Amino acid sequence: MKSASGEDLYAGVRLVRPLLRRITARVERDLQGTNISVGQRAILEALHETKRATAPMLTEWLDMKRQFVARELKALLKAGMVEKSANPDHARSPFYVLTHES
Repeated sequence: MKSASGEDLYAGVRLVRPLLRRITARVERDLQGTNISVGQRAILEALHETKRATAPMLTEWLDMKRQFVARELKALLKAGMVEKSANPDHARSPFYVLTHES
């Protein structure tokens, strides 16, 4: 199978970019008044599906930067929407779980 060229890939990006913008705008509209960002919603959805995850797991699954996930988790902790739980396999990488608030 022939691999896609850079031009082919960029053509694909140009095709899907408007769709991504529309989806993001719609989610932002739906979230108005909730004090939840699109990124936070993605994290909450991932935690809902998996029941618990570490920040590195969320970073990988959501294909987001580590610093962004850390910042959003901090905001979600402060808002009481997630809480930390012990990770027996890695003391410095706690699990995050949804609270009843979320």
